[in-house]
Amino acid sequence: MKASEISVRRNQIVELLQEKGTLRVADAVRLLDVSHETVRQDFNHLEQQGLLKKIHGGAKLADIGSTADIQFREMRHYPEKLAIVREALRLIPDNYCTIGLDSGSTVALLASKLAELSPKTVFTNSWSSMSALMDSRHEVYFSGGRLLRSDKSFHGNIALNAFRSIAMDLCFMGSSGVWNHNGICSANYQELDVKRQYIHQSAKKVVLMDSSKFAVSSFLEIAQWNEIDILITDIHIAAEMKERLSHDLQVITAAP
Repeated sequence: MKASEISVRRNQIVELLQEKGTLRVADAVRLLDVSHETVRQDFNHLEQQGLLKKIHGGAKLADIGSTADIQFREMRHYPEKLAIVREALRLIPDNYCTIGLDSGSTVALLASKLAELSPKTVFTNSWSSMSALMDSRHEVYFSGGRLLRSDKSFHGNIALNAFRSIAMDLCFMGSSGVWNHNGICSANYQELDVKRQYIHQSAKKVVLMDSSKFAVSSFLEIAQWNEIDILITDIHIAAEMKERLSHDLQVITAAP
């Protein structure tokens, strides 16, 4: 069986757990049309990933340690996004550095995992990222500005001025759908200036984007691929797309 098919099935298991809270092995066998052994292997893998906890005869969602984690675990494509975040963490040096965090659900999920790292300085215009970092050891700077409610981020002149003179070692950015575009995108014109500022002021630019975004178009192209250093996506990206993008930037694929 292809790795992509296994990943899709495991994503379905997580979605069933999010819907039902618990899932019996027998029900998973029936719903997914696979063997008992296959379901047990999937449960073992997902337990190692911290997504579920095995119980007698089945599994339940893993215990959730914070309110922020609850919203993250309700994300679409959560296993893929978690795998992307784990690859992103590998790019952050052990020693002190300055990090920019753009808006977006995958970037906010990364913020929730930064507590595992030694103290850094983090700059963000994302309310979700800021909230996830509230109890961390990191020094956190939040821009403020005009609220864009659709993704809980702040924009406008206040946000721009907050970080205008800051040099960041690396930034992590999200993107909405990129179908028929040649770079990262946004569904909101209001995001343009702040996203461009992250690119201008960061030595290394990293985009975190699950592969579903390649099938969806967006309103506005923010930056072309050759302005970005690294794209981290999941293993469902089409081979032709990965090869084409690799001419402009490094492409890392993460397996759930």
